[in-house]
Amino acid sequence: MKQEARLILKSCYKNVADTLEILDEVLLRVKKLEDQMGWILARYADTGDNPKIQKLEIQVNCLRKQVLDIEGKKSYTEQAREYARIRDSEE
Repeated sequence: MKQEARLILKSCYKNVADTLEILDEVLLRVKKLEDQMGWILARYADTGDNPKIQKLEIQVNCLRKQVLDIEGKKSYTEQAREYARIRDSEE
């Protein structure tokens, strides 16, 4: 029984370590994309709409969503929608 508990605990620790490693990688990618966006914005701010900026914004938003999913959290928008649904159902 003790051995089984140790194996289960060891497996849980491995899963947590793997998740943290994935989260670190995603956070690094978000930071890199944010840096790229900052550089592009500084360089092309005068030119108006830039498809590169739009593409990077989409990538950053997707990566942020992945981070929230990994952390088990909801975005502000998702929380607001859920609150609105609850409020509407109470009326």
